[in-house]
This record gives sequence, structure tokens and C-alpha cells, in this order.
Amino acid sequence: MQAKDPAQMAARWAQVLGRAAVEDTGVWRIRLDDGEIRFTVDSDGRGEGLGAFDILVRDIDAVHANAAARGLLEPDGTVMLAATRARLIRWKL
Repeated sequence: MQAKDPAQMAARWAQVLGRAAVEDTGVWRIRLDDGEIRFTVDSDGRGEGLGAFDILVRDIDAVHANAAARGLLEPDGTVMLAATRARLIRWKL
């Protein structure tokens, strides 16, 4: 999640979720059962809200090729889905 004030947004989400928000290496995080929500400064000018999410994939190269064929692959390797950045993380068995 991105916001002008990530600490404030993390505190708001923590209250709603009933979980602790903790700062870890400059990033506010709320740990979930099977993941986490990270809160960062809005750096792309789109305002407060979902800025990106991570997806575990088995074959990053294949996903990149499919995304590139559809014009959805960004120069940094993220895939744009519904105007939101999807970061591909290699799934390790």
C-alpha cells in the first residue's frame, strides 16, 4: 500500500485488522497468516492505495514473455495488471 504517510496508513489498517504494525528497515509492515501488507511512500503520483503486489510464479521467464507480448511488461520486470504493478517472485518448492 502506498500513502503520503505510510506510518499513519499502517496504523489505520492495523486497527481494522487487529494486528500489530511494525517498522522494519524503513518499511511499515503488518504480518498476516500467509503473507504481509507493506506500506510505502507514494512515489508514482497515483495517490493513496494499492501500489503493487507480489505474485509467486514457477516460471518467471514465461510470465515475462506473455506479459511482453501483451505490452504489459515494464522495464524493471514488473507486470502491469489493471494499472497496478505485479512483482514476480520465483516460487521455490
